[in-house]
Amino acid sequence: MHLHYLLIAHKNPEQLKRLIERLKYKNCSFYIHIDKNANIQEFKRSILENDQITFVPEVDRIESKWCDIGTVNATLALLKQVDFEKKPGYCILMSGQDYPVKSNEYIYNYFLKHKDSEFINIFSLPNPIWLNNGLLRLAFYKIDLSSKKGDLLVIPSIYNKEFYTIKNIVKTIICIVRGRIDILQKISKKRTYPSYLEAHGGDTWWTLSTETLSKILDFKKIHPDYLLYHTDTFCPDETMFHSIIPLYQNELKRRILPSTTYSNWTNPDVYKVGMFSKYQLPRSMNMDDFETIQSLPEHILFARKFDFDIDIQILDKIDETLLN
Repeated sequence: MHLHYLLIAHKNPEQLKRLIERLKYKNCSFYIHIDKNANIQEFKRSILENDQITFVPEVDRIESKWCDIGTVNATLALLKQVDFEKKPGYCILMSGQDYPVKSNEYIYNYFLKHKDSEFINIFSLPNPIWLNNGLLRLAFYKIDLSSKKGDLLVIPSIYNKEFYTIKNIVKTIICIVRGRIDILQKISKKRTYPSYLEAHGGDTWWTLSTETLSKILDFKKIHPDYLLYHTDTFCPDETMFHSIIPLYQNELKRRILPSTTYSNWTNPDVYKVGMFSKYQLPRSMNMDDFETIQSLPEHILFARKFDFDIDIQILDKIDETLLN
């Protein structure tokens, strides 16, 4: 069994290097996607490519904006680098701000013990877990107004009765004022979820077998419209893979187990932008979170997110206490 770590990063080369060093173990490889807006040379100076470490080629690097298709495309670029046939096993999708909370031996043996399983949080849609039962993801357009984080609209088409509210009329006026006539053309078309799938959602970060991922990539080739549909989806990384997997459960006879990654979605980071307070989730962890990390259940192998610029001591504590 081979472990393929798929790493998506955009900052802190030394933090990414530390993550890789902690995860190095038998039968594992690292595939790295650096956001197109980042200086990849800074990462390559810290992390040298070798038989175990591969950077996504420049031609396949993606510019990823908040909640857009970028994370999906970066993941697909990483999967292009994986040799599924010669090295079967698992692909573990992680950000550069993740970190292990179990030893490498424990991680390897956990996946070996459950080698007939996929590790992903997944649920059918519509579902009350998400705002508006997740229908914002399925029937509304997500439209970026600029490259600035959060400068976007989530709006239904004019054929959706929910379009006709003061809020959405204001959004439409904003588009006109900002010269985005193309957006008006988009919302003049009804947005319909592909009829050949049942919609599912879940967390971005998963561990999937090379067998299941081969099926997903074959599906994408057969249905190129599916990826195109998700270019207008709010957070498509939380729906795209999740909706394909149930198609192949019976055929592959693989169980679905919970994701092995923990994130803290309470007590958001709070920071100032001018006169206003901004909130960010999941929050970055610090020493105050160590007891929580130490008491995580057996199936949690990784945690996120950590930030060298906020608290490096929490990583030192994890190394000393949990990984030795």
